[in-house]
Amino acid sequence: MGRVQAVVDAEPDSLLTIEEASTKYGTPYNTLLQWVHRGKLTVVARQKFPARGGGKILIDEAELQYLLAHPPAMGRPRKGVER
Repeated sequence: MGRVQAVVDAEPDSLLTIEEASTKYGTPYNTLLQWVHRGKLTVVARQKFPARGGGKILIDEAELQYLLAHPPAMGRPRKGVER
């Protein structure tokens, strides 16, 4: 998973959890999670959570808006076609 830049107690206004981003922008949760795992979306921080190993991933809303406006290429490239 992407590098975590910080762990925060309170959620700054510009940060969203993946669940909030999914609801707000109508993008499937699994798509956002895959973008995080593939390094296309940066994990800015983690929200502290009392459970062991817990914590919600926080992403930057501006970065998400840019990514939604310029979606990454999906799938395998065709043979002989450069991207």
